[in-house]
Amino acid sequence: MPFGPTPSIGLLSFAIIKVAGYSLFGHELNKSFKTNKPRPFVFGVTRTALGVAVGALAVLFFTKTPKADLTTFLILLVPFRLGEWTSIIWFFYRPTKAYRRTSLKMTILGILWSFALDIPVIASLLIIPGGLWIC
Repeated sequence: MPFGPTPSIGLLSFAIIKVAGYSLFGHELNKSFKTNKPRPFVFGVTRTALGVAVGALAVLFFTKTPKADLTTFLILLVPFRLGEWTSIIWFFYRPTKAYRRTSLKMTILGILWSFALDIPVIASLLIIPGGLWIC
């Protein structure tokens, strides 16, 4: 969902931060699962697209809650992100031998990484005149 007068700059900022961050995490996932597939950039783009789709649902869900503030939104994001990370790690890494022993740890780290990537995305709201995309 766009915020700000010209959301295209905000969307570009959002996409660059998330794709780069998730690509970096994809590289770490490949090391943890001892594989060279998927390519980190493919993982980053896929994870970002999943986040936009699920994020839109989270925003719709959030707008229906009576206590609508940022803290509540961030707390409600946890189960959404749990589903995202569980699904994407299962999709890309279930064929690996390390999947069973590594997937839970990497899912938790992925959730934390998503929140860490939100910091520069939210900071861009204050810096970029085009605003920000939240998803």
